[in-house]
Amino acid sequence: MIKIHNNVKVATDVYFCTHDVLHTMFNDMPGIEGIKRYSKKIEIFDNSFIGAKSTIMYGVSIGPYAIVAANAVVTKDVPEGMFVGGNPARIIGKFEDVNNKRIRFGK
Repeated sequence: MIKIHNNVKVATDVYFCTHDVLHTMFNDMPGIEGIKRYSKKIEIFDNSFIGAKSTIMYGVSIGPYAIVAANAVVTKDVPEGMFVGGNPARIIGKFEDVNNKRIRFGK
C-alpha cells in the first residue's frame, strides 16, 4: 500500500495512513451493514523528503523533488518540486529555493 521510489528520506515518527476504520463503526450500527473499508495507496517519488511527525493520508502522491515539512498533514497530492507544510499541508515554497538556501547556509 506504500510505494517508495529512489533516494527518498523519511524522518522519525512519520505516520502513513493507508486506510480508515470508520467502516467498523458503521457496520456495528443497527440497520447499517456492508460498508467496506476505504483504502488507497501512497506513493512517494524520487528525491523527496518527509519531515518528522508528518502524517501522509491515503491516496496521496508526493512528487519528485518534493519536501514535506515536519508535522505536516498531507491530504492531497504534492506536485513535483514543491515544499509543503501545515495542517492541512499547502504549498509554501519550492524545492530549489530550499536547496539554494541550504547551499548558502553552508558557505
